[in-house]
Amino acid sequence: MAIILMWGLLQGCGPQATNFSILPDGTAVYQGNVANNKVDVLWVIDNSGSMLTKQQNLATSFDSFADVFVTKNFDFNFAIVTTDTRATPVGQNGEFQGVPTVITASTPAFSNTFKTNVVVGSFGDPAAKALDAILLSLSTAHLAGANTGFLRADAHLAVVVLSDADDNDSAASVSDVVSFLDTLKPQVYDVVNRTYKRNYTANAVVVDTSNPANSACAPPFEDGVKFKQLAAATEGSITSICEADFSTGLTNISKSIAQAITQIPLRRTPLVETIVVKFNGAPVAQNSSNGWSYVSSGNKIVFNGTAIPDNGTTINVDYIPADIIR
Repeated sequence: MAIILMWGLLQGCGPQATNFSILPDGTAVYQGNVANNKVDVLWVIDNSGSMLTKQQNLATSFDSFADVFVTKNFDFNFAIVTTDTRATPVGQNGEFQGVPTVITASTPAFSNTFKTNVVVGSFGDPAAKALDAILLSLSTAHLAGANTGFLRADAHLAVVVLSDADDNDSAASVSDVVSFLDTLKPQVYDVVNRTYKRNYTANAVVVDTSNPANSACAPPFEDGVKFKQLAAATEGSITSICEADFSTGLTNISKSIAQAITQIPLRRTPLVETIVVKFNGAPVAQNSSNGWSYVSSGNKIVFNGTAIPDNGTTINVDYIPADIIR
């Protein structure tokens, strides 16, 4: 993303500079370029017997997911894999589905294409293996073969699982998937703050029995325990598969992904009350709905709702470190 991130008022430093200093008043000052607007979204779609209407609901509500990336001018890849990892032609063997197999912003009528491709049917293996499908579809062999052209080294990877059951059949565990993704998408180094941040998230549209709204899901639907664990381990987002309209949930997932891409890890712990954020010179409010928030876990600034920055936004952040000696 061509977002220029600047702290303070260092006018003499070029856009490639990476500096840290403390002004006489104790304000932390940084300047430099960070991030990009590339995101690769892997959709893992359960295609077992009960899933057809859920796939159709996803297709109907898809625009609410895509709108965030289109509005913010993100460079995206979308690909779809099923949970039937059996060898072809019986199963799909971790190979991307639909034509084209990788959908981009330049794909003609990309939204309609995705809506067609994502309805993969409900005749897949009853032993749905979403965790195995993640590992198989992103394996070196598949990325060099059937699934080539999807994963980019400089893009954030977002996995989104759609399933009405837990994964009881994969050989891979949640920790196996996290370890695999940690290796596949190493943390990215923020040259401005000299800190690292995660370069992927896993998200889920599943049954969450802890949510009263999921009471509409009657047995045999199962609590998506492993998918919720995977999302929690990767700072991803969870929404309910029990809703007839997925729009709100998909919007929340896409905003969560956008937050992960645009978040600013801070080098020093700030005095939160001293933080000042500006976009193109205009103040941005501290607001958990449509503004910036400070997240102490990870020591970072995240942007919410309408305050998720567009590509090309100049961001200024000033703050006084909590440990400054004055």
